[in-house]
Amino acid sequence: MNIQKENIKAIVSYDGTNYNGFQAQKNGLGIETVICDVLTKVHGFETSIICAGRTDSGVHAQGQVINFLTTRVSMTESNWIGCFNKELPEDIRVLTVEKVDTTFNARKSAIAREYWYQIVKGHSISALTTRFAINCPLDSLSVEKLQSYTDQFVGIHDFTSFCCATDQNKSKIREIKSIRVEEENGVFIIKILGNSFLYNMIRIIVGTILELIKKKRPPEDIQKIIMAKNRKKAGKTAKAKGLIFKKVFY
Repeated sequence: MNIQKENIKAIVSYDGTNYNGFQAQKNGLGIETVICDVLTKVHGFETSIICAGRTDSGVHAQGQVINFLTTRVSMTESNWIGCFNKELPEDIRVLTVEKVDTTFNARKSAIAREYWYQIVKGHSISALTTRFAINCPLDSLSVEKLQSYTDQFVGIHDFTSFCCATDQNKSKIREIKSIRVEEENGVFIIKILGNSFLYNMIRIIVGTILELIKKKRPPEDIQKIIMAKNRKKAGKTAKAKGLIFKKVFY
């Protein structure tokens, strides 16, 4: 007997502060586990999901994409949204649901991903912002200065110097399609668009930029760090709380 199934695509937003990343964890709570628990309750059996990107502990998302197969073909998109958001905690929200072709895969079908990293200049940071941005006490920080450093990363490079030593990808070559720096309501936002990213890559890029600015080293030094292919040549990993998985492109 053939059981009819549908492939469901959902866009998920979450505050990652209280979670050990997206992926299910043996020690600690992953966002994946929370979502799958809701699906298990709906289906009456264990259900797995596919995500566009496995965000790290403390990292947030506005446009994470997941997909899963369901036998509940009678449920409408609005039914799914209501079902999810009734059961999920307030720091995880399903924004949209769409029935898609069975060939759609949230990770493999993606052609680009956009992340934002948020920085507040100075020591004072709003209580409404502090969970989603870092503060940086550098008086010289400006959109123009940040852009001069971020421009060095655009293109195809070997990012060995800018990934965690535990990254398991054989190839460290990645393409950054664009990086834009903007300021909104006193918050500097580094908007990074790429096909995919290595473990901690964006946070190490940000940490390196801030360190170079602090030490008054020129933007061109980034090319030397890239060519070194040595993690020790780059800066510290910036805090997770400033990073937001913004959007996935298909």
